[in-house]
Amino acid sequence: MKYKHRRLLKRWLIRGAITLALLTLPIIALVQRTEQIDIRIPLVYLALISIVTFWLYFTDKRRAQRSEWRIPEYTLHLVSLLGGWVMAFLAQQFLRHKNRKLKFQLVYWSTVLAHQLLCYELISDWFLSNALLNWIRPN
Repeated sequence: MKYKHRRLLKRWLIRGAITLALLTLPIIALVQRTEQIDIRIPLVYLALISIVTFWLYFTDKRRAQRSEWRIPEYTLHLVSLLGGWVMAFLAQQFLRHKNRKLKFQLVYWSTVLAHQLLCYELISDWFLSNALLNWIRPN
């Protein structure tokens, strides 16, 4: 029994480390831009999209278990692309849902990569980030 608990603890520590590593660029980008935007806006948005993301994954898992109508995969990918990728990763691990389906994982990790590139772009102060900040910055 002790071996099983160690394995489980090791698995969750690895998942936690992956999550923290993936959050490094977004946190740096957010902190770097706090002087230019009100930080409450992205934090509230991320909290809301995370709640929606977890709810969608939870609902889809429950419907799969009951052999009911499922939430389309493109919807799950869309909320991931809109910023719910962190909660999508945690939901996949916690609920054990969609975490072994290769095609789904390829698209999911593409959304994560897109967010990482956007955050790197924000940190590097390239053209896209300036255009985005001008769009969301209050007049």
